[in-house]
Amino acid sequence: METLAGGLAEAIQAAPGDPLEPERIVVPHPTLGRWLTLELARRLGIAGHLKVELPAQFAWSIMRDAVPTLPPERPFAPERLRWRLFEALTRLTRREASSARAASGELGRYLADGDPRKRFELADRLARAYDRCLLYRPEWIREWEGGETPHWQAQLWRQLTEDETRPTHWVAAIDAFEQALAKGAPKGWPQRASFFGIDALSPSYLDVLRRAGEAIDIHLFMLSPCREYWADIAPRRVNRRRAASLDPADEHRTEGNELLAAW
Repeated sequence: METLAGGLAEAIQAAPGDPLEPERIVVPHPTLGRWLTLELARRLGIAGHLKVELPAQFAWSIMRDAVPTLPPERPFAPERLRWRLFEALTRLTRREASSARAASGELGRYLADGDPRKRFELADRLARAYDRCLLYRPEWIREWEGGETPHWQAQLWRQLTEDETRPTHWVAAIDAFEQALAKGAPKGWPQRASFFGIDALSPSYLDVLRRAGEAIDIHLFMLSPCREYWADIAPRRVNRRRAASLDPADEHRTEGNELLAAW
């Protein structure tokens, strides 16, 4: 990480940005951001006007620059969504329409005792599950909102979003973002953004980053134990198992370094 921090410090020093605009740095968690701020101060003498953000915060802010109707905070973030689900679960299980009773029977049986702790635990786990669907299964979200799926998970999601008149969750924001960029990049975007130590992003996030990268410089500071490309190296046991099943075109995979293969 010290090597990555040195590379970021050199990049900032070589091409200083507008002093009136913050240096945008995206980190996977706040603790790393705090360490990086101190490390940059040590290497540069001072670290000022840095805006250190988590990936979701950065993406939401640049989408909001393009789509001003987006709210300042993410209403469908898990820590907020769980409270909306806590109330919505009760409404769904109390519906009197026969179709709703059939779809929500599982929920009704689980929540029949009226224990609010069970309902909150379920709401909390559902909030995290919905968040993963927003990030990794946007096509499901669009199908649910289109009324194409009858199961209770889709009904519950439609209940959460039926009164929304503007884009408020990740998938709706991306759709609005794509439409807005068809008219050109917004003026409020930063000149560059540096992603530091982030080793995983969802496909939909990468789509946002790709579109933003057409107008701003995106720097990726990622840990790699080898200067060559090594992601296709597989352990011996995997190669032996693949030998009988893979097509000849895939035989380029090699064992290579044992430690890299294990990673």
